[in-house]
Amino acid sequence: MAVLWSVPVLISALLFAVATLLRVHLDVGTVFTAVTVLRILGDPIQTFPPTLISISQTMITLGRLDRYMTSQELQNVLVEREEGCGGPIAVDVKNGGFSWDDEGTEEVLKDVNLEIKKGELAAIVGTVGSGKSSLLASILGELHKISGKVRVCGTTAYVAQSSWIQNATIQENILFGSPMNRGRYKEVIRVCCLEKDLEIMERGDQTEIGERGINLSGGQKQRIQLARAIYQDCDIYLLDDVFSAVDAHTGSEIFKECVRGALKDKIILLVTHQVDFLPNADLILVMRDGTIVQSGRNEELLESGMDFTALVAAHQTSMELLEMSITMSIDNPQQTPKSPHAASSPRELNGENRSVDRSNSEKGNSKLIEEEERETGHVSLDVYTVLHRGIWMASADQVNIDILIPFFLGMTIMMYFSLLGIMVITCQYAWPTVFLVIPLIWVNIWYRGYYLASSRELTRLDSITKAPVIHHFSETISGVMTIRCFRAQNKFFQGNVERVNANLRMDFHNNASSEWLGFRLEMMGTFFLCISTMCMILLPSTIVKPVERIKQFIKIPSEAARKISGSLPPPNWPNHGDIEIKDLQVRYRTNTPLVLRGISLSIQGGEKIGVVGRTGSGKSTLIQIFFRLVEPSFGKIIIDGVDICKLGLHDLRSRFGIIPQEPVLFEGTIRSNIDPIGLYSDEEIWKSLERCQLKDVVAGKPEKLDASVVDSGDNWIMGQRQLLCLGRVMLKHSKILFMDEATASVDSQTDAVIQKIIREDFSSCTIISIAHRIHTVIDCDRVLVIGAGRAKEFDTPWNLIERPSLFGALVQEYANRSSGL
Repeated sequence: MAVLWSVPVLISALLFAVATLLRVHLDVGTVFTAVTVLRILGDPIQTFPPTLISISQTMITLGRLDRYMTSQELQNVLVEREEGCGGPIAVDVKNGGFSWDDEGTEEVLKDVNLEIKKGELAAIVGTVGSGKSSLLASILGELHKISGKVRVCGTTAYVAQSSWIQNATIQENILFGSPMNRGRYKEVIRVCCLEKDLEIMERGDQTEIGERGINLSGGQKQRIQLARAIYQDCDIYLLDDVFSAVDAHTGSEIFKECVRGALKDKIILLVTHQVDFLPNADLILVMRDGTIVQSGRNEELLESGMDFTALVAAHQTSMELLEMSITMSIDNPQQTPKSPHAASSPRELNGENRSVDRSNSEKGNSKLIEEEERETGHVSLDVYTVLHRGIWMASADQVNIDILIPFFLGMTIMMYFSLLGIMVITCQYAWPTVFLVIPLIWVNIWYRGYYLASSRELTRLDSITKAPVIHHFSETISGVMTIRCFRAQNKFFQGNVERVNANLRMDFHNNASSEWLGFRLEMMGTFFLCISTMCMILLPSTIVKPVERIKQFIKIPSEAARKISGSLPPPNWPNHGDIEIKDLQVRYRTNTPLVLRGISLSIQGGEKIGVVGRTGSGKSTLIQIFFRLVEPSFGKIIIDGVDICKLGLHDLRSRFGIIPQEPVLFEGTIRSNIDPIGLYSDEEIWKSLERCQLKDVVAGKPEKLDASVVDSGDNWIMGQRQLLCLGRVMLKHSKILFMDEATASVDSQTDAVIQKIIREDFSSCTIISIAHRIHTVIDCDRVLVIGAGRAKEFDTPWNLIERPSLFGALVQEYANRSSGL
């Protein structure tokens, strides 16, 4: 900044120095003309580079606005909606063809014909990417209709596959703007199995849910949005795989109490991978490649064979294996049967690729931004408690520090030098006017105190009221299908208007206070020119406030060091995979209850450990401890003789592999996602893709390994995302692998593919797997049952089945669920 502003002076000095060396005659007219021309050219030259950047940014912005403004609106006439139906048909689709894009270039659903009668339960099944969720979206009117006719009789309720929870209380999420009916509210809580969860929470249904339900488990979020749909008392319910995030027992209870109980007289379209529920369906729709290939009752489809038989084959195999294992363990308790590998040949996974146009965020080039990027991953979990407010404050304060403070600081210094020059000239030629400075200084001091008293508070209120605007906008976009389904557009529009108005009121008063001060300072500057420089002292004073907040972020305790020179693990650590946990106790924050309460156990290298328990019992926390996302409050975890709490975080985390519950993909390409730091050759990457059944899918893309992956992988199907995460882990060859409900959101065939790959490629690894599906953990060497943060049971699955146990009860419930619903 200093160099930029001093360029005209330096050029003038250089020009006159060269003229003097060349003995050029310089008179007053020549010097004055040269200085004037250089001064006139100074501002255009200084602003030319920023102007080019601004033009480039403007063209990009105009392109985005053009694409947005010219895109077609979703039309209400796409679906014929009727309040009441004279006939028995409630949902009728004839010769339907649908597309996600408004040009209709890629038809995701074609030749769709279905009729759902009043009171029917229709189950929609199919492999990953077959168009099940798209079918529900077409009935809601979220897809562009290319051909055909869609007629819906009555009101609709929608429960999405990915839970959408508002940043409000549990009660407000369930009511969703409807008036409170205490009797119906309690009944909804009961049928959705939320009573025990609310009893555990300190404030019950008045518990404030964080952004995107961050303080709830996946099963709790799914049940809350199911309760929201049931409370609305609609005619038609569209349920998109609502049982994938809950355990077997809870899923059975919800199916009995909700689907076959509270909603028994409603029209229900249920997308599910749970084959156990299909015998209870009045109609089953089997989908493949965006088309309904079979329809009928369970018995009819089983007799006809084809796609439906292949779909349930994996489930039947696992059920037969489970029943055989239970029988053998009872008849011959001394013998522990070994489960054979399930032999199946699943179909190639084909996905509906929804192209999402997303703009790349601009990267900061300042030193502060570079330092912040270098420290990524070294801030403790506490910083993420208030997500939307923290992000807004950090970004706004960073802009103030990077742009506004340097600008006003430079202007202030320049004005001080100008004031000094004016004072020297005034003292020499008009010294009596110097006495006017004293009263003007006093008036300025009085104005400053009067202004800052309100300006600081108004600036703070402006920042506080702006964060809800951004958060509400983001929340509305993520839940737009649910909002439109419940006809809550006006409510959210009004909510946005209220938040914007609240922020604009603060912004108006903040600007009004600045104008109030500016007017008075301009009046004083009219009487004496030098006093006008004080404006630059007062204006930036409130902008210095962000420095204090940035300092607060700096003082947040960081995570452990990336590397600890005195405590480096052996190069091949862990080489056996032995794990010993001693009296492990964990709490997320000081003065909060323990999440894990004194867990002690020992795991031999190469063992496969299954972890089961109720939703919210602490299963995922156990995995977080191994990666030290949360530090233990007490106890130790020793792996191959090394205490992991004494290692650097990079040395620890880089040695483990993990397949999370929700697949994590980053914006980029297939190559950058499966090999983020470029350690492996293309041949190794292709081999990994072949092992995880994705080679043909990726090879079918024109870009091959450079095929695009948008933010969060939204242009890839959920099952394909999970398989990509599996391929990423296979490249690492880690000795210890963690699986956090890795197959909860995929169908039985994809589950079988993942389990087969795990058995064959990780046979010598220590595996700790959290799962809700019993057949996933029945093959494990031992099973850990966690309840209320404690290790309730830890033994082989067969020993637990033989005697009365929590795991045995869960297995029996799962085995009998198909016929006992």
